[in-house]
Amino acid sequence: QPLESGTDQRIVFHEYFHAIQSSHMGLGEKRTSLKGPDWFYEGGAEYMGQIKYQKAIDTNLLRPIYGSEPNVLRDNMEDKMLSALDKLSNNCPGSKLQDINYENSCDILYDLGTWALAYLAQVYGEDLLLESFYKNLTEKPNWEVAFKDTFGISLEKFYEDFDKFLKLQGSDYDLFHDILGNMEYRILK
Repeated sequence: QPLESGTDQRIVFHEYFHAIQSSHMGLGEKRTSLKGPDWFYEGGAEYMGQIKYQKAIDTNLLRPIYGSEPNVLRDNMEDKMLSALDKLSNNCPGSKLQDINYENSCDILYDLGTWALAYLAQVYGEDLLLESFYKNLTEKPNWEVAFKDTFGISLEKFYEDFDKFLKLQGSDYDLFHDILGNMEYRILK
């Protein structure tokens, strides 16, 4: 199906981040143990793609090509959350982030993964993914150890906390809007 030109531009940033991820994984069995869950791999690329694309536009490094609507990061991220919650409820009732992968994507792998990375950046440190995680990844025996050493939380505890975050959407919980605001602030830095 045809995409708007702006979406094509954003996809380039997403795929470029996959190259960054892959450069830290090596080859063969080591690559498999360092790739991590599909939600993290795709969510990381989509999260960084969204931010870097918007920053390139806002700093005039990239001339956007719009079909009908300009790119607005906050709107894109809000749409991703609403879509993910709707599909999680309707396509995969009872599923959680750790259940989502390429084989069982519920059509939310990218959107929910993007929000998992946005949550990690907000709660544990906005620069940890680029400045610490991939350095840890090359020095640790596997992805899960690098995750714990970088974010200071076990994967199980993260899943528990993120699940609580998802359940609070639609209430008076402010973290969702704090994350959206922080993403916009990061672009201006």
